[in-house]
Formats: sequence, C-alpha cells, structure tokens
Amino acid sequence: MDAREWGKDSTDKVAYNYINGMLPIIIDGTGGKYDELKKKKSQLESMGYDTYGIIVKVDTALAQKRNAERERSISDKAVVDIHKNVNSHIDNGAYIELFGEDNIIVIDNSNKMTPDRQKEISSIGYKWLNSPVKNPKSEEITDKLAKSGGKYLSDLGLIKKNLNFLTHKK
Repeated sequence: MDAREWGKDSTDKVAYNYINGMLPIIIDGTGGKYDELKKKKSQLESMGYDTYGIIVKVDTALAQKRNAERERSISDKAVVDIHKNVNSHIDNGAYIELFGEDNIIVIDNSNKMTPDRQKEISSIGYKWLNSPVKNPKSEEITDKLAKSGGKYLSDLGLIKKNLNFLTHKK
C-alpha cells in the first residue's frame, strides 16, 4: 500500500471511530461537489449529528496559483470548474438552504487572513462546537443506548464498518 492509500485508510478509520463514538468531526471536502456534500450531511444527521458549513471562497486566479504551488495538484480546468460550482452555490443560496442561515459561514480567503478574522472564524466554530445538540435524532439515539447499555452507534446497528458515504472509498 502506498503512502497516499495508507493515509486515506487511516483517515477513514479515524472517521469511523469518531462517528461511532458520536464525537464531533470536521469533514474537509470540495464544496463544488454539492450532491456529495448534501449526502454526507444527510447521513450524519440521520445518526444524530448537527451539521454546519464553512465555505471558503477565493478568486479563480488565486485558486489556480495555490493549486500550482501544491505538491499534489489538479488540472487548471478542474480548479476553474470547482471554483465555478462553489461560487454558483454561494450565489444561488444553495449552501444557505442546505445548512440554514445560522449554521453556515462563507469565508472569503482571497486576501491574507488577518488575526482578527481568524479569531472571528474560530469563535464561530467554538460556539457551534460547544452548543447543545439540536438534532432530535440525537436524543432518541442517546435514549436507546442508555436503555440497551450500549456506548456506540454500532451497538444499535446504526453505523456500518464501511463509511463509503463519508470516506475516500467509492
């Protein structure tokens, strides 16, 4: 197994363990793949999670520059296509509709991130992380676990070892 595949496999195992233990998790993904994002969000919510979105946007030229500087890059066409998709979903309100106005932040990362902006974004993340879970499914699952003596989603058959919807595997 090469290093990249090993890394993906390790990430998948960590994601499984976090979700199985109902711990907070951050999923880093490409916002341009809206249907995949929507599916992941739906799956997590069905397991009792509250979901939030942090959408990062940059101008096309900067996205291409940053892509070119990465060790692993994608084609210029892919960068343009992703950029177009993300901006389209921002402009048409799709992300706000998906997450709700209070559960999303759009960050323009075209300029250098200032310490004040970093602090503002971090405080939003901490607020979300430290707020009580609102998803009614969470309470239902917690009650079922308490009654059954279980500790994990897998104890209720609510999670499979294979998290293809969430991880790198197809």
